[in-house]
Amino acid sequence: MAKEDPEHTEAVIGTAPLSKSQRFKRHCARRWWIWLIGFLIFVLVIVIIVIYGIIPPVAQKTLDKTKLNIESLTIRKPTPKQFEFSVVSYITGSSSLAHKATIDPMEVGFYLEGQEPFMYLPLPGVHGGDKILVEKVNHTTTIPDSQAFGTFAATLMVKKEFELGIYGETKIHLGAIKTKVKYREWVTLKGMNKLEGMVIVQYSLASGDYAISGKVLIPNPTVFTLELGDVLIDISLNDEYLGNGIIPSITVTPGMEHIYDFKANLTVENLLKLGASVRKGPTSLQIQTTGVEYGGVNIPWLSVPMGAVVIDVPINTTYFGNTTTEN
Repeated sequence: MAKEDPEHTEAVIGTAPLSKSQRFKRHCARRWWIWLIGFLIFVLVIVIIVIYGIIPPVAQKTLDKTKLNIESLTIRKPTPKQFEFSVVSYITGSSSLAHKATIDPMEVGFYLEGQEPFMYLPLPGVHGGDKILVEKVNHTTTIPDSQAFGTFAATLMVKKEFELGIYGETKIHLGAIKTKVKYREWVTLKGMNKLEGMVIVQYSLASGDYAISGKVLIPNPTVFTLELGDVLIDISLNDEYLGNGIIPSITVTPGMEHIYDFKANLTVENLLKLGASVRKGPTSLQIQTTGVEYGGVNIPWLSVPMGAVVIDVPINTTYFGNTTTEN
């Protein structure tokens, strides 16, 4: 029997075909860096999709589900072009995800439906929770559009209820991830309702520049505190002009039972007409604002909307002797 050539045997064994798995292992061993780059690119694509495709709409949806509850709005120190503004409000209805979120500071615009913003307000950043305080105190606010702000003031004066829009853009932080969001909210607020329920609760003869001094109840069902200054008025009886007057240094605060001082200048003849009407039975005066002055300066965005309304104000003697003056 012939002996096998060892060299021939080794050659045969060395040229045996590799299996698919063997070839794949050899390829991975030689080209491992290609597979690592491919894996990293895959991970990067997934991260980009999550950060830019999934998280932004989730964050926006989370913010959209919250509700803004306005506790108080305050306007003080009015001038023709600006005023001091304060707001105290709370955001509620946030999800468990939003509890861990942080919202950056942002500037929001306030507007009525179909109108341009009538004012802007910078708000501080807030951290998530069940009841998130959003507060800004004594911020000097410039009126960007006098016509738009006049429309707002008129709406506040005459409407029983109205919708206030609030809009801003900011960034929200969800852990280490940050994304842009839009804050959009419509809040239903009560208006002054043409000062319905305003009642003269006391009046008497006075000496000096005004013939009459008295007290008037001015209901305020809103969350607004309004520092008006001096409100100048015309007074009529049965639509016949009697004289003029003033509600001095008035700040209208929320509540339905606040009573304020007023003074009126009537001639003796008109005083007699008023007295005779009161003796006959229930009497109402027609009151119309002719101007609003703060520090001796007329405030058009208050004077115009308030002057557009004629208020029927009864003289209610059942209140006499039970009055508390508010200033």
